[in-house]
Amino acid sequence: MEESIGNIGAIQKIQKQYLPYWPLFLIIPILSLLIAYTYIRYTNPMWEIKAKILVSEQKQGISADDIVEKMDMFGEKKEVDNEIEIIKSLPIFEQVVSNLHLNTAIMRKGHVANREMYKTAPVDITVLNPESIIKNLKVPFRLDKDKKTIQFNNGPKFPIDSTLILHDNGTVTSTGTGCKIRVASNLNSTDDEIKDLEFILIVLPTEPMIRSLSSSLKAQATAKMATVIELTFKSTSRIRGLDIVNEVLKCYNRADIQEKRNAAMFTVQFIDRRLAVVAKELDSVETGIEQYKTNNNIVDLSSEANLFLASAEDQDKQLTELTIQLGILDDVEKYVQGKGPNPGTVPSLVNIQDPLLMQLLQKLYESELQLTSLERVNGDRNDAVVALKGDISRMKFSILESIKNIRTNLLTARDKIDSKFSQNSELLKGIPSKEKNLIEKSRQQAIKNALYTYLLTKREDAAISYASTVSDSRIVDPANSPQAPVSPQKQLIYLISLIAGFSLVFVYIFVKEQVNTRIQFRSDVEERTKIPILTELMFTSSADPLIMRNSKRSMAAEQFRSLRTNLTYLGSDRNKRIIMFTSSISGEGKTYVSANLAISYGLAGKKVIMIGADMRKPTLHRLFDTSNKVGLSNYLINASTLEQVIFPTTFENVEIIPSGPNPPNPSELLMNGRIKELLDELSDKYDYIFVDTAPLGLVTDAQLMHNYADITILIVRHDYTPKVAIERVLNPLFTEKIFRELGIVFNGIKPRGVSIYGYGGYGSYGYGYGYGYGYGYGYGSSGYYGEETKKKRSIIRKIRSSLKI
Repeated sequence: MEESIGNIGAIQKIQKQYLPYWPLFLIIPILSLLIAYTYIRYTNPMWEIKAKILVSEQKQGISADDIVEKMDMFGEKKEVDNEIEIIKSLPIFEQVVSNLHLNTAIMRKGHVANREMYKTAPVDITVLNPESIIKNLKVPFRLDKDKKTIQFNNGPKFPIDSTLILHDNGTVTSTGTGCKIRVASNLNSTDDEIKDLEFILIVLPTEPMIRSLSSSLKAQATAKMATVIELTFKSTSRIRGLDIVNEVLKCYNRADIQEKRNAAMFTVQFIDRRLAVVAKELDSVETGIEQYKTNNNIVDLSSEANLFLASAEDQDKQLTELTIQLGILDDVEKYVQGKGPNPGTVPSLVNIQDPLLMQLLQKLYESELQLTSLERVNGDRNDAVVALKGDISRMKFSILESIKNIRTNLLTARDKIDSKFSQNSELLKGIPSKEKNLIEKSRQQAIKNALYTYLLTKREDAAISYASTVSDSRIVDPANSPQAPVSPQKQLIYLISLIAGFSLVFVYIFVKEQVNTRIQFRSDVEERTKIPILTELMFTSSADPLIMRNSKRSMAAEQFRSLRTNLTYLGSDRNKRIIMFTSSISGEGKTYVSANLAISYGLAGKKVIMIGADMRKPTLHRLFDTSNKVGLSNYLINASTLEQVIFPTTFENVEIIPSGPNPPNPSELLMNGRIKELLDELSDKYDYIFVDTAPLGLVTDAQLMHNYADITILIVRHDYTPKVAIERVLNPLFTEKIFRELGIVFNGIKPRGVSIYGYGGYGSYGYGYGYGYGYGYGYGSSGYYGEETKKKRSIIRKIRSSLKI
């Protein structure tokens, strides 16, 4: 039960603190939503394009027996990370920019934001020499579709479908040197209503455009062990984004195919060079044999000679293969050292089955490709570039060492074959001299013929491989994108803006009231002192501070009647007649409260006299429009009689004693004993004596009169009295029991937030608790109090007033 009551109390406290500001909770979120709408309306939407590509784990050749299987470039495993770097490499995007003509963009001029018209503009503008673009250019232009003319920068008009020159300053001419642009009608334009509208031509240099696209493309493997790469690209134009991603896939596949074709072509060129040499040698040998047989009348060889030739043919074939492999090693060595005929293409490794050399060459090729991309982006002094160069240098050293070892093995094998051939040469001893010479020539013929046939076979295999080359990668999902953009996300933005609007109001109110060092709530007073609060007086904007003059039935008048009633219950003695009014600082309304309370007593038939005991800053005489030439100070110095310092007022039963001229020593005058004589004499003539004294926090005048006051009323003013004044000035009066009876009047309570009911309504004020007649009836509720007519303020003025704007 207690917990439930505590929750209800907390809810009521929150309501009292925040509910009066309800217009802010309505206006600020609406403004926040309007800002969100404006942001969404004028922010270019962003689409997300995705595609997937499968990287084959093992590149496939024509068959397991042909040359393709023997070439490292066609048989080595790909690494997904390397392929991601190749996809995002600058050469790939250079082709994309060139193929799609992305150096130019046409924007439709809007009132707030411009919109890109990709493939929908009425004209196509293409840069013919992109290398001539040196800086970004924004060139406004107009179209006249009826006259079929285009006008750049308010310059001369040119016919559509023409070639023009765009200069660095944005001017366009028909002749000269500079950036050549081709203007052509766009037959695919879907907007037939575009006529004489303003557009902006955006021209961008190639290199920044390439880097921007490369950095915008995200590529990553779909899983840790997968070889599927997912590409993600964001673009302000859905069609443009789809075209870019699809073109990236095409350029990547073309580059892969071209790489393999280059390797096959290198093989064909190598074999062609060898064929030319072998064919010439074979022709020479065959001619020599023919002439030798003719000159020596030799028709056939003996059986010993045929046996030698059969053995020698097999050995010569092995020597031929070893010779080819040694030649390939020489080409690979030249490639590694950068002296080959085509250093950018890895030579084929025909008949060289060394896995380590194959891996090193493939890694060297990929590292050099990566180095080229890094140097373009970061320059040759970048740390990553320097480190990669070191890795390449170490790889080259390892490759050269591997070539050296392979060459040693091949030379050893050749020496063994030569040794066997020497053994077979013993067969020639029994053959006649003429047959010996013919055998030697026939052997050379067989060698050249076998080599020629072998090379023709390999060349045909390489040519077939070149013609049938396909990419190792396969597009799993082509570029695709949902119709709806991924940003801005309307629902999320509206939700965030709504939450931000409410939060802003909560934070503003909380900070506004927490950092305020002045009294805001009745609870602020009660938490700092045990002095009872007699009543709460609302703030009034009346020009006349004596509100009891013409508003005897107003709400303010009823509040003073409530105070008058509460005073009768203060203490046990109902005949307390000397009431002193003071405050902690100046300006809290003690004179205002005492004067209106005196009038209230006068209207009740009580005879009241007010004494202006604040001789330092007198204000009482001004309220009642009397003279201050003679007053309390004259009486205290025995310069005037009592009858001379009492002045009548326009109010029935109310008279005043003004402060009189300002004395140099007010405190000493109050201590000379004359004040007691004055109060004793007045007590016989008046029902109530109101003493308006100086503030307690500034001087000691009020404390000097504590023995004479039956009741002391302390004025605390809303949003004016410092909180520390309650603790340090007023509360010690109660704890030390300096005064007989103490009570607090909470004065000048203003509405919190904005109230559509003006100066009424419990909820609109919310600072006090509404005791007595102070609250609860509401302003204008059937006219019960006869409230004076006030000039109505607009809701905007009320908000500005409450927020102190």
